[in-house]
Amino acid sequence: MSIEGLPEKQLANTRTQRDINAIIEYLRTLADGAGGSAHIIAKESLQYAQRSILDFSGEGVQVLDYPGSDTTRVLIGGSSGSAGDAGADIRIIGNTIQRAGNGVLLYDAGGDPVREYAFTEAGVTEAFADSASGDVVDLPAGTLTGDVTVPAGRTLRGMGCDVGGLALVRNTAGTLIQGTVTLGGGSALRHISVEKVENSVAAVTAIIIPALGSVVHMWLDNVYAYCTNNDGPAYALSMAALSTVYAKDADLIVNSGADGYAAYVTAGALYHLSGRAQGTVATHPYYTSGGSVVVGDVLYL
Repeated sequence: MSIEGLPEKQLANTRTQRDINAIIEYLRTLADGAGGSAHIIAKESLQYAQRSILDFSGEGVQVLDYPGSDTTRVLIGGSSGSAGDAGADIRIIGNTIQRAGNGVLLYDAGGDPVREYAFTEAGVTEAFADSASGDVVDLPAGTLTGDVTVPAGRTLRGMGCDVGGLALVRNTAGTLIQGTVTLGGGSALRHISVEKVENSVAAVTAIIIPALGSVVHMWLDNVYAYCTNNDGPAYALSMAALSTVYAKDADLIVNSGADGYAAYVTAGALYHLSGRAQGTVATHPYYTSGGSVVVGDVLYL
């Protein structure tokens, strides 16, 4: 840290500016003593992990840890009734909190404030890097291009998709991932469309549940999974985990591919409770070898 990189103190005509000036003065003190060991950021004796970036933003006085971006963020308070932005998506105007609806939000199961990220493949990856088991990553309406991996115990949630009925029409007002989604143990996928369109002699899959080290329960809730491959096998869902997957209001659709299956299950048990299923093999839309599929209120197309 160098003094040259620090901003100048401003006229302290508000409580917020006085707080900022005090922090600037503290950082100048640290810079004057450069060469010693790094300081530990703490709030009311609660210590936080050391990070290489110190980022001040927003209102209130809170300290948040973002391991994915190696940052400790300090939120500095202002007077009540002031207007400002907590970020690109979360807007604070007076005592009202609003959403612009264009960002990725991370809901912490432990009660920490909501964090927001860019609606990009990199932004989703960073949100999951900052998350812990039990957390929810929330996607806005719109299209995300790229592959997504949901770590164990997390939930990836969108703004809805269109399932049920006869028309294979996705809800264009909802959330669409154009790529492959890979689910970790105990994770969930909710209110999202996933479309994987690729021509390859190798198998192409929309949602992958790979082999896992333990037996867990997983969930697909209000999910539209579509896959097509003109040159080889295509699977809307593939399962290689000795786990139980519950698919409710889930459309698993493949309408092209030499061996096209709604679900390709080689381990574990899939409970397709409701939704639709379509494959390109005349005998059955599901493939099972070493695994099983239990079908409920499902419409075969």
